[in-house]
Amino acid sequence: MRVAILSPTRQPLMPITPSSPREWIKERKAKVVNNDLGRFTVNLVCESSGSQTQAIAMGIDQGNHETIIGVQSVYSTLMKFSVRKLQLMLPYTRRDCNWKFPTQPALYPCQMSGFKMSGGKLSSVFYE
Repeated sequence: MRVAILSPTRQPLMPITPSSPREWIKERKAKVVNNDLGRFTVNLVCESSGSQTQAIAMGIDQGNHETIIGVQSVYSTLMKFSVRKLQLMLPYTRRDCNWKFPTQPALYPCQMSGFKMSGGKLSSVFYE
C-alpha cells in the first residue's frame, strides 16, 4: 500500500510507504488531508528535501469480454482494473427460423443447431 503525499503548495508528490508519513505526523511535519476518493493522503507542512515526481503511463486494453485499465510507473504497477462487458445471449428458437432459406442454408445459425430442411420448411431433428 502506498500513501499519497502533497507538497505545502498542494502539488502531488511521489507516493511512499506508510511508515514515513506516520513519523511526520507524530513530529508535526505533516497533517492528514481528507479527499473525495477516501484514500489516505498526507499534506506536508514544511518544505520537503526534494520535490521529485515520477512519470506514469495509463493504458486501456479493450477485449471481446472485458476491458482492462492499468496505471504503471517505471518500477511497478500502481493500479489495475478489470471490467467485464455485459453479454446478452438470446437462444435461437424454431419461430426465428420459419422462413425459406436461399441456396446456402449453412450461413444461418438455426440450420447448424439441430434443425433441417424438409419440403421448404424447417423441422427439428431432436423434437420430431
